[in-house]
Amino acid sequence: MKKTQLVSELPAAKSWLVVHGEPKDGLTYALRKDVVTVGKDSRNTDFMITDPAISNNHIRLRRQGEHYELTDLASLNGTWVNSKRVQKCLLSDDDVIRIGNTFLVYKHISANINKT
Repeated sequence: MKKTQLVSELPAAKSWLVVHGEPKDGLTYALRKDVVTVGKDSRNTDFMITDPAISNNHIRLRRQGEHYELTDLASLNGTWVNSKRVQKCLLSDDDVIRIGNTFLVYKHISANINKT
């Protein structure tokens, strides 16, 4: 039997996706892996969204330093970041990603927070 992994054993997340759109409106997905695939195919994606306008494997997020680089995986309806169609881009805090009819807000907490 596989050992249960406690949340405290997982790497700390510094980046998240917050879903805006049905059916997962308000859901927060912590980005803890170096590579995360988003799409509607539950067998081959890390984060599944059932929006019919999303491709089976729609986007890939790959850790690049502190942030993630987004790559469109030849999706049928394209990927938009801050209202611009993209094939690939480095994400910044509060970037708005649109795939299909779903909006994902990329959130990031910098390791360089100034303490006063």
